[in-house]
Amino acid sequence: MKEYKKAQIDMMEMVAEIARKYHGRLMGRNIAVVMQEEATRKADKVIHGWAGLPSPRLRPLLDKKYDFVICLAADCWASAEKNKREAIVDHELCHCHIDEKGKPYIRPHDYEEFVEIVDRHGFWRQDFAERGIQGALGFAGLADVQVGTIGKGDK
Repeated sequence: MKEYKKAQIDMMEMVAEIARKYHGRLMGRNIAVVMQEEATRKADKVIHGWAGLPSPRLRPLLDKKYDFVICLAADCWASAEKNKREAIVDHELCHCHIDEKGKPYIRPHDYEEFVEIVDRHGFWRQDFAERGIQGALGFAGLADVQVGTIGKGDK
């Protein structure tokens, strides 16, 4: 079972700053920030963080009622530069939405969100660059187009 702990104040401040800057729909909402010691790994993917609704498992860490929980992997966070940290937080906040009745919900990934994050932060994960471009091409009906990286000496 994963163990979680409260995030450091600088992490919570970054989440609040990015929410104010890019996610106005979240103003006035309570967002908890917690840490897990190590990133989750699924197949060949490292999960740097996740967004969710507060669960009973996390309630002992939460000192009040929260609308959303952002969980960040401490090992990834420790080795990441500031722009990568901001991209991770921004990405997770893209999932936090409010329905027409004011109820919080988690929105799945979509290409619009992917484009927004890349526009603001660049390809902050190497594996996103190739997969993201291939996915966007497929979404645009151009799945036959091959994308690759030109190495040194290639023209």
